[in-house]
Amino acid sequence: RHAVAHVSSPHIVRSSSSASSASLPSATSGGERSVRLGEKARCLVMEHEKKEVGRHINLVVKHVDSSEVQFKVKETIKFQKIFDAYCAKKGIDDQQAVRFRFDGHRLEKEKTPKEVEMEDGDIIDVFVEQLGGGRFSCF
Repeated sequence: RHAVAHVSSPHIVRSSSSASSASLPSATSGGERSVRLGEKARCLVMEHEKKEVGRHINLVVKHVDSSEVQFKVKETIKFQKIFDAYCAKKGIDDQQAVRFRFDGHRLEKEKTPKEVEMEDGDIIDVFVEQLGGGRFSCF
């Protein structure tokens, strides 16, 4: 049995069934319409959810020397894969010598762009860790 919803406005939906079901607002104007809900509505919701899960974003990885590498990735990919790809492209053998930061915070390799709320076009800064130091002396 399908639930029937009555649409009297593009934004107001009154359901005549007590069953919980989703309804899409009518794009047409004038009069009251009946919209049959069921398999088609469920398919539309599932299709929308799939798009959200597999969303791609473009990220720019920028080194302090101003060189940039662009990546198009799913927002659910672990940063470790992005770090590996960047180091391979730049010929960096020791990944421990490189730090990746976003909005001033160091990125953890197990996190994802979605978890740190990255958006399309965001920039990841890359810094080479400087080990040691020396005394500065003037002669």
